[in-house]
Amino acid sequence: MSADLGRTPRSVLVSDRSSFRDEKNRLSSQVEQLHLSYKVSVLLPECSSPPAHLDTVFNSFNSFYLIRKLPVYELLDKHFLESAVYQGSVYGLSYRTRIDEDSCVALTPNGHLSLSLDKDAFELLGVEGKPSRFNHRTNCRYVVSVDLTDSSMAPGGRGYQRLLTGLRSRLQLKTDFLLSHHPGGGASLQALLSRYDWSEHRPEISSHTLTHLSCPSMQSCDPHSFLEWIGGCGCRHKLV
Repeated sequence: MSADLGRTPRSVLVSDRSSFRDEKNRLSSQVEQLHLSYKVSVLLPECSSPPAHLDTVFNSFNSFYLIRKLPVYELLDKHFLESAVYQGSVYGLSYRTRIDEDSCVALTPNGHLSLSLDKDAFELLGVEGKPSRFNHRTNCRYVVSVDLTDSSMAPGGRGYQRLLTGLRSRLQLKTDFLLSHHPGGGASLQALLSRYDWSEHRPEISSHTLTHLSCPSMQSCDPHSFLEWIGGCGCRHKLV
């Protein structure tokens, strides 16, 4: 066996305990930074039935939209910037694109547009970027990150025009795009949706009750064992 195959990648497990009831807790700020989570699991140990207010939270989730073959330069549309991006109400992600192989696009509520591109697409775009963390020996992928709320990216400015020209004339990148909004921000998307084929979706919510399951003590259980227990619960495996 090759010596390289015998090595395991370095991993880091961070365990943090806090409470949402504590005004100085770090959980709230950490959760607010997770704009593009695919799945969220809520585990309630030693609880026979979930609190009633959880249903209210689940029912408050917004619908989201799948826009098909969206030209990425549309995210620089002046009306879209003014009504949605500058208001901090929208976030989106390219659909069914692989971060290590395909051109990927993300838009976060703080107004940052990020593009992960291979070398050829990056050179066609003609905008400054940085090597991707997926690079190994050679620079084969690059990330372009732009703050659309910065004054240099105001419509008509040099930075804005350079990016717009790159996306519209040189790279001409199109992608199926998932787009969502904060409560009250749905109207800001209508002009964009009216120009393309789209469908509306809602998050899928499911619940399961695991019986005869003992909960480890947080005081005596080491982080790796606790992580394994959480994973078992998520897979609904029998734990002993």
